[in-house]
Amino acid sequence: MVGTSYVTCLVGTTSATYDPGITFTPRTVHVKGEDTYGGQCISSDPTLASGIDRFDATLPLSCEQPFFSGPGTTVIKWNNGQQSTLSVNGVVTTNGGQIVDTFTGTVTKGEFKGASVLAVLTEVQPNAVQCASQQGVTSESGTTTLQISAP
Repeated sequence: MVGTSYVTCLVGTTSATYDPGITFTPRTVHVKGEDTYGGQCISSDPTLASGIDRFDATLPLSCEQPFFSGPGTTVIKWNNGQQSTLSVNGVVTTNGGQIVDTFTGTVTKGEFKGASVLAVLTEVQPNAVQCASQQGVTSESGTTTLQISAP
């Protein structure tokens, strides 16, 4: 059963607010937001159709790196009342005017425990004029995909 998919969510959204706004110069900001996995997830659990994880942290970020990178933990709350705790590592890259944060890891607790995780968040690079301003960019949004599969 190697590679068997437990959940695939191809249509999702990510959104974040920054206080203070992010600029070209890295600075510590309070970032708050959520990743919504939905559109109709395809799952081995017939009661699962969508999920959401919320984040609230203080991190050094910039317009060049508006996403968290490195190791972390998050919890996806599924529409069926179940949860999955993920232990992941995020890597940020830029590609053709987009910023992509790719998270890989495992489900450590809850539904699908022991499964592998691949989540990809994509946003357009922040507006250069706003990044150069003192206020900076105060919000961003983009798309997400999620796959949880057998290890």
